[in-house]
Amino acid sequence: NALPEPVLDFTNEKICFENVSFVYPNTSQYILKNVNLEIGHGEKIGIVGLNGSGKTTLIQLLCRIYDPTEGRITLNGVDIRQIPYRAYCRHIGIVLQDFALFAYSVRENILFDQEANEEKLRDCIEKSGLTQKISKLPKGLETSVYKKLDNHGVEFSGGEGQKLAMARAIFKDADVLLLDEPTSALDPIAEYELFSRLDSISEGRTTLFISH
Repeated sequence: NALPEPVLDFTNEKICFENVSFVYPNTSQYILKNVNLEIGHGEKIGIVGLNGSGKTTLIQLLCRIYDPTEGRITLNGVDIRQIPYRAYCRHIGIVLQDFALFAYSVRENILFDQEANEEKLRDCIEKSGLTQKISKLPKGLETSVYKKLDNHGVEFSGGEGQKLAMARAIFKDADVLLLDEPTSALDPIAEYELFSRLDSISEGRTTLFISH
C-alpha cells in the first residue's frame, strides 16, 4: 500500500533559498550564484530582469523541474527535495512561458483530475479573460482543443492558450502561484486586463510574478 501523503502547512509557510546556485546539466556556466531569498505567506513578489538573467530558472527550481547544483530550497525549514513530489506539487500553481494544452475539451484542460465546480469554473474563466472566447465556441466548455481527436476542435491562438493555462492554474486553487511572464503572448489590451485582475487572481496566495 502507498504511504499517505504528508500534510504540508501552507497557512503560514516560509520558503527560503539558501545560497542556491545552479548550472544546467552538461554546461559549466552558473545561471544562478549564491541566491538567498525568503518568501513569506501571502507575499506578492515581482522578479524583474533581462533575458538570460535566471528568472525562469529560479521558478523551475522552486517547482522542482531541476534541483539546485549547490545550496538548498526549504519549506518551513525542510529541504523541498525531501518532500514527496506529488504532495509538494499539489500546492503549486504555475503558468510557464512554454505552457502546454492537451487535445481534450476546454473543460478538461482546466480541471484535469479535479472535481467540477461550475461556479468556481466560471469564476476562473472570468479572471483569466476567457469568458468571451468560450461563449463563442461551438460547444462551449465541451469544445475540443486542437483537431487531433475531434475534427471540430478549435485551435487556440498563443494569447488564448496562455489564458487557458492561467484558468487552469487559478482553478487548482494552489497556495503558491508562480507566473512566468504570463502575458508574453497577449496583446496590450489583454495584458492590461490581466494586470488589473492580478489582485483578485492572487488573493490569499503567495505569488511570484516574473517579467522582463
